[in-house]
Amino acid sequence: MTITPGDIPYAREDRLSREMSFLSQKRDRFMEQLKRNRADEILRERIAALEVHICYIYRELECRSARRAAHIAYLKKQKQNNFRNRANRR
Repeated sequence: MTITPGDIPYAREDRLSREMSFLSQKRDRFMEQLKRNRADEILRERIAALEVHICYIYRELECRSARRAAHIAYLKKQKQNNFRNRANRR
């Protein structure tokens, strides 16, 4: 079952990764078919649609990774500030 574009922001990361892997493999199979039959316009449209969907999923995973890194940096800074505030109280 594929993830719809509307469900991408709500899906778990492991499911998004599996979906991206599955769609990439599917695209690769279609590309092999396209090499054999270059005139197949329907196949070209399917490949283009798959690439767009893969791009949406990749972008969501990229944003989540950046958000996680920013949150870790924020927590590290907060921890340092809390330590400094405690030292100043004494």
